[in-house]
Amino acid sequence: MILEKVKNTIEKHSMLKEGDKVIIALSGGPDSVCLMDVLARLKDEYGIRLYAAHLNHQIRGIDAQKDAMFCMKRCEEEGIMCFIKAYDVPAYSREKGLSIEEGARELRYGMFFELQKKLSAGKIAVAHNLDDQAETLIMRMMRGTGLEGLKGMEYSRGDGIIRPLLDVTREEIEAYISQRGLEFRIDSTNLEDIYTRNKIRLKLIPYIDENFNVDIKKALSRMGSLLSDDADYINSCAKAEFDRVCTLDDECRARIEVAKLTALHDAISSRAVRMAIASIAGDIKGIQQVHIEYVMELARNGKEGSRIDIPRGLMVIKENGHIVIKKNQMESTHAENVGFAYELEGEGSMRIEEAGVMVQTAILDKDPSWHIERDRHTAYFDLDKVSGKLSVTSRMEGDRIRPIGLGGTKKLKDLFIDLKIAREQRDYIPVLRDESGVMWVVGYRLSEDYRVDAHTKRLLKVTFTEL
Repeated sequence: MILEKVKNTIEKHSMLKEGDKVIIALSGGPDSVCLMDVLARLKDEYGIRLYAAHLNHQIRGIDAQKDAMFCMKRCEEEGIMCFIKAYDVPAYSREKGLSIEEGARELRYGMFFELQKKLSAGKIAVAHNLDDQAETLIMRMMRGTGLEGLKGMEYSRGDGIIRPLLDVTREEIEAYISQRGLEFRIDSTNLEDIYTRNKIRLKLIPYIDENFNVDIKKALSRMGSLLSDDADYINSCAKAEFDRVCTLDDECRARIEVAKLTALHDAISSRAVRMAIASIAGDIKGIQQVHIEYVMELARNGKEGSRIDIPRGLMVIKENGHIVIKKNQMESTHAENVGFAYELEGEGSMRIEEAGVMVQTAILDKDPSWHIERDRHTAYFDLDKVSGKLSVTSRMEGDRIRPIGLGGTKKLKDLFIDLKIAREQRDYIPVLRDESGVMWVVGYRLSEDYRVDAHTKRLLKVTFTEL
């Protein structure tokens, strides 16, 4: 049954063609073992050549070594050339300010693409299945994603990534493995409910299935497919408008006519801005919705000559009725309107390059016996008083805070003057905010509006550390 499902997926999404070299992402777990076995059975039918790649992440000591040895042995049995690379993922993650999951993913895909180039391989097959798709969609919804995020993982990507098992459930994979008598390795960390994805897999999805009489995984997969069609249509409309309102000049600048941009529907204008950024930076990695919103705010209400800086070394200027996006050739030069903005998740970590810090967030249940210790770089907030999305930004025009103990509000500009902070340093001090206002001028003042009190039930812990 899985063979037919996978063949339908491959053909529906034009994943393979005769002569393709396909690198299989082989972890040794049941999903990737199933993927390799299925593709090995289909390789002659599709006329493809298979390779395998395994990253020894060194997270689980001797077990990680056993995973690598298992993958090598399994590939020898199938007659598939296997490439194995060892990397100290925990050390790499600490150095880059990433979570272990993020660091492992970054290194794993880096290895895949490096091997893809060396082998001149067209495709990289990864073993994401329908359960993974459901978990991903739930995580994105929890973070407040837009339409692009609700599409879920793509069946095929432009960089060669393909997902032949995306219509197959984990239950079907386990049945196939058993029927075929295939051995596999178990990553014990997948059974621990300390990670968000694991909590969704082990607790939330079973709870929904059992209490609402619905197969939430298949429902989410259908939703993702439907929204993918909608997103593709909207993107095609946005591309037409982008071509109409934006021009690229010989100096590698994107120039967008403000009057035309602001006349567009928000769903189209935000996509046009993303396309303009991608045309200069090559892609939109590191660009979040909050950055797009600041570009749109500059277009609507910014004064002529105003400027903001956004990630990827880009600067955005409003001049002569245009929004101009270009690479910042003098990043070290201070500008009056320099700025940065990063959206935060409820829990996780993020690097703020402009301020030279990493921010970490965690959600905790309040323990009445627990004494909260604060310092200049760690603060606690009443989570139920936080409104909407969190972000870390530079100061903005008109910013005010209600400092604890003051009894009123104060402009950040006046606060910086009172604290005798040098003018050239003020734009690089991180400001934590929600959608209602300033929560913390990091290292200096906390807002009374988010103060932990006797009625607090849940805490938001935020820590800033230097890079």
